[in-house]
Amino acid sequence: MSKALKLEDVKISCVVCTLHAPTSIEKLLDSLLLQEWFDGDELILIDNGLSSQRRSQVEQRLKDFTERGIFAQCHLEPQRGVVYARIKSIQVSKNPWLLSLDDDNILGSGAFRQIRQRLFEYPALGGICPHLEPVWEVKPEPWVIALGHQVLSYNISEQYSSPYQWCLWKPGAIGQRPPTGGMIIAKTVAEDFIRLCLRTPIIFDFTPKGERRFTGEDFIMYSLIYMRKDLFSAYDDSIIVQHQIPVKRTTLRYLVMTMFWSNYSFGIQGLMRFGKLNVFYCLARGWARLLYEMIKQCSHTASWRILFAYCLGFLGFLFGTFNGLFNVECKRIRIDP
Repeated sequence: MSKALKLEDVKISCVVCTLHAPTSIEKLLDSLLLQEWFDGDELILIDNGLSSQRRSQVEQRLKDFTERGIFAQCHLEPQRGVVYARIKSIQVSKNPWLLSLDDDNILGSGAFRQIRQRLFEYPALGGICPHLEPVWEVKPEPWVIALGHQVLSYNISEQYSSPYQWCLWKPGAIGQRPPTGGMIIAKTVAEDFIRLCLRTPIIFDFTPKGERRFTGEDFIMYSLIYMRKDLFSAYDDSIIVQHQIPVKRTTLRYLVMTMFWSNYSFGIQGLMRFGKLNVFYCLARGWARLLYEMIKQCSHTASWRILFAYCLGFLGFLFGTFNGLFNVECKRIRIDP
């Protein structure tokens, strides 16, 4: 991408997809109002299932932005599913940079300015992984915090800190991936993701369905950066995104079910990355990753609950791998160098 002449020439589209617009979205919108917005920036909210009453309430909140001269709109995506909502947000956004947030995020003070500064300094950035930390409704036990690093969408906690303050990975090098809630990504990469979804419809299935917490569309989207020979990726510890986590997501049942279904998804995606002929390599690689993470977490926080969750993770990856093996829609895609 060509370098902007001035900092304010770096235009950002902040996109938020929501199914029910829980009360947590109020803190997200409050944090966005405190950011430094320039003319041309926009806030796009995707309604993926709101009641008419809740949509009216959300649109009322968006007036707080328009009254300050910030372009803010709510768009309907009638097809339920996080991938459909993500695609809609990409299609209706108009700027070359997307900041994707979930309805339970809080954007840290000065985040817009820091994102804009990095994109101004490094116009060839394809994506940035920010500092993602949990905000607990009730502070949980240490084993919950440990498991949360696997399934609750944060990369920083009181147990683990990032080895980087700022790190830049050259094109083709695999860097640190963020979840969609907090992902900063070039729109050209996001458009690559749309084309990939249309060629590979199984990606639309990677969306939570009740207790079946299918996931991984964010992994696929961000990984497309690494296939681009013209784009860098980065981690910036000064861009802070918080994730509000209610008590119901800290129960053993929720965490182990999420561990099972997320790894079930990763088993299918492993075959998509390495091909069905490499099924045993895919299985060995996935289990080795889980074993490494389990040993690392148990060495820091000893708990039978962590071992139990990882056992279900191993089973989920196994079942997902063999489901993908016999699924005709599970086709090989190129998302890593």
